[in-house]
Amino acid sequence: ALLATMAGFYGVYHGPEGLKKMASEIHSQTVALANILEKAGFKLINNSFFDTLTLSPPPGIKIETIKSHAEASQINLRYFHEEEMIGITLDETTSREDVQVLADLLLSSVDATNLKLEISDNIAAIPDGLIRQSDFMGQKVFHKYRSETEMMRYIKRLDRKDISLAHSM
Repeated sequence: ALLATMAGFYGVYHGPEGLKKMASEIHSQTVALANILEKAGFKLINNSFFDTLTLSPPPGIKIETIKSHAEASQINLRYFHEEEMIGITLDETTSREDVQVLADLLLSSVDATNLKLEISDNIAAIPDGLIRQSDFMGQKVFHKYRSETEMMRYIKRLDRKDISLAHSM
């Protein structure tokens, strides 16, 4: 219940515009990373994706090589050792600089440092049938609270409406 409450407040604070903006940035970064890694010889396992890539390294490159480079740079990736694949997930806390560091690390692991990461908002790897066309979060509450102060006051008003032993005895 606590996670659902936090997710709800996250939606209230950011609203549909904020969530769309974050989602667009995450997806753009993921597409750019997929594109440069494919150029470097990585094989993309999932052709449709939002924020997560599953890749196999170029022929002759072992997962352990990539893992040792990543660990030396304190970067966590997901490793599928039996399948010789890696998994990468980006989120709203991932900056463009973080993606560049990750790309540089993976490119150096396969000696393909001559490639350049290009992040563009105009490319997508989501099938058209899966892209939301309808409006969402249309209620007023998702458009009102954009500052921390407004949000905290809103939460306190909700708290005061909740009956508890401290207020009812």
